[in-house]
Amino acid sequence: MWQKESTNKSALYINLCVEKSKGNLDDIYQDLRAEINAHKKMKSLYAKCDEVSRKKRQKAKAYFDERNWEDAIDWYNEALCFAEKESKSVGLTFAYRSACFFNMRLYDRCLIDIQKAIENNCPKRLVPELKKRKLSCQKYITNGMQSEQRTMQLDFMEDGRFPGMANVVEITKSADNKHAIIARQNIDVGQIVAIDKGFTKTLFTIYGWKCVICLKSKTNLVPCKRCTTAMFCHDCDFNLHKYECGMKTSLYSNFNNHLMQELRTFFVAMNLFADATEMMEFVEQSIGSDQFEIPNTLRDDRSKYRAFLKLAKNTAESKDVQFPQIVFGVYKILLEIPKVQTMFTSKRHRRFLMHLVGHHVEINIRQAYVAVEDMEDGNKKVEKRTLYSQVGVMLGYFHHSCSPNVWPIDRNGDTIYIVICPIQAGQQLFVSNYSFHWNDPTKYYQRMSEIDCKCERCKGLRPPEAETLAFSSDPDFELIESCEIRSESDCIDSKRFDILKETCVKLLKKYGNMIWCTELGIVIVVYMHLLKAEMRGIVKSQDILNNNSG
Repeated sequence: MWQKESTNKSALYINLCVEKSKGNLDDIYQDLRAEINAHKKMKSLYAKCDEVSRKKRQKAKAYFDERNWEDAIDWYNEALCFAEKESKSVGLTFAYRSACFFNMRLYDRCLIDIQKAIENNCPKRLVPELKKRKLSCQKYITNGMQSEQRTMQLDFMEDGRFPGMANVVEITKSADNKHAIIARQNIDVGQIVAIDKGFTKTLFTIYGWKCVICLKSKTNLVPCKRCTTAMFCHDCDFNLHKYECGMKTSLYSNFNNHLMQELRTFFVAMNLFADATEMMEFVEQSIGSDQFEIPNTLRDDRSKYRAFLKLAKNTAESKDVQFPQIVFGVYKILLEIPKVQTMFTSKRHRRFLMHLVGHHVEINIRQAYVAVEDMEDGNKKVEKRTLYSQVGVMLGYFHHSCSPNVWPIDRNGDTIYIVICPIQAGQQLFVSNYSFHWNDPTKYYQRMSEIDCKCERCKGLRPPEAETLAFSSDPDFELIESCEIRSESDCIDSKRFDILKETCVKLLKKYGNMIWCTELGIVIVVYMHLLKAEMRGIVKSQDILNNNSG
């Protein structure tokens, strides 16, 4: 990466996509372009169509009748995506979606949808009911009956230079002259020390269940006027999406997911600069300086991009056979976009563009968090569905440890860093880049062979037998060990959730400073599942569970 054709100061960067084998890179690009073109021709699946919108409203109504408001909203969102521009389907769907927000006691969002329904040709027969609903919303908001949505906040004051990072920690240099995050004071279990909003976020699934820019959900999303695969919240605009509109193809195309992720990364960066020369100078200066510099600030977008560029590790990814294929495909698609064509006109700038794409690809392969879920196909075969990806810059400042004291949890594309073991002032904060594998030694030792971790666990240290015995025989541990919480989906009962979470915190405060042991791993894993369930809104009170089942 970033090699030039000669040592001459004005030399061009080498062509990364020169074929070194029989594999035809241009054929790969043509296949990618053909997939996009075929996608655009599948009007029954991707074209605006009021009949498709009507069928999706019917599915939404079925969920609504079951009092499943959240799934009903997702289907109404899809109905909005397919509604033809300026048709009554738009206003009608906003009107129906407002009823979901009303029943969820999200009255402020209900009011927004009511207004949108009236502005978008809502059938006159619905207007009296909407006005009645509007008055009820205003009354309930005045009386303080609005449902409060959980928002994640730091448990300390924010650092003035680093938005989203608590002022009780600081970025510094470790003994090996790399980044480290050190505690300035004691930090307890369960406290949030950082919230990374993510430098780039990319939605992979089709249709509008989240904002295509910031990944917010269950809010007043509005559809893209051109395609059927994107929606936006009121905080985001169309500018980032307009370049990639129509590019999304199959839900299961991994190559297309790579394309969408790289396009989004490039457009976020491109919008920071007036022209290619300014961008080139900034990037060259950023990658040419100390990779482990401590940034002066991360408050502006350029400083975040500089930190993002330093996440590249120059490892084997760039030598992988798929690397030039991804780079070439993204590079060629970018040059089809008029804005990019006019910004990168010279050979010098286009060679730079090729290397920049490669640099972004290397970062995204290594650093992106990718959210996946299990789904059943028509034959009830379970497959993994890729939902979205996000890359934050804060992860680069945390060291890895197989016995961490902080755990990063994704929440709608934001990374929440939560303390899972007591941390004393002056101690370093560690995260695990991998799952614990506390119950699968084979997987754990495979991970050990891939990284140079020198934590107590990897050194083979063990706590005294008396401490382990005290831990394993603790009645609170016996409760956690037998709770059968294997994923966040097992945590939906709020009464049981509260008991288990309180017990986990109690155990981690009591035993969290022990040398790593299996018992500690069991408690931490259960605690992580509980926190994920809480952050993703899976935990429900018993009356809600009864209402939904009845």
